[in-house]
Amino acid sequence: MVRELVGPDALVRMRRTSMCASCRKCGPAATDPAMELLVLARNPLGAQPGQWVRVEMDPRRALTAAILVYGVPLLGALIGCLGGWVAAHLMGVLPPDVWLAVGLIAGFGKGVWVLRLLDRRATARGDFKPEIKEIVS
Repeated sequence: MVRELVGPDALVRMRRTSMCASCRKCGPAATDPAMELLVLARNPLGAQPGQWVRVEMDPRRALTAAILVYGVPLLGALIGCLGGWVAAHLMGVLPPDVWLAVGLIAGFGKGVWVLRLLDRRATARGDFKPEIKEIVS
């Protein structure tokens, strides 16, 4: 249900679904189906407060988000691991296990940092914002 209008967008009150339980973005509240979720959605149909609406997110955008969330930190960890291995061999340190671990942790951290930058940019542009597709009542 549309709660209020925010410029060209609408703040939509939604009930949590079983998919919310696996996300955990909202913390422990994500597992409580009684908790409601407020979502800022594009409003191309001009829905008004109090109207029930159907909200969707483009599946390609959802897949892109999943690839970014899992892929960027993983890629960072792999690059960091490779960097640790190269550093250990350049310094003549054998076995390179400690340097591999340090590189992995540093690379993973850098990947998460890059992901946060991408998230801020995507949020500012509204790349992953859901859209009202139908006014139900």
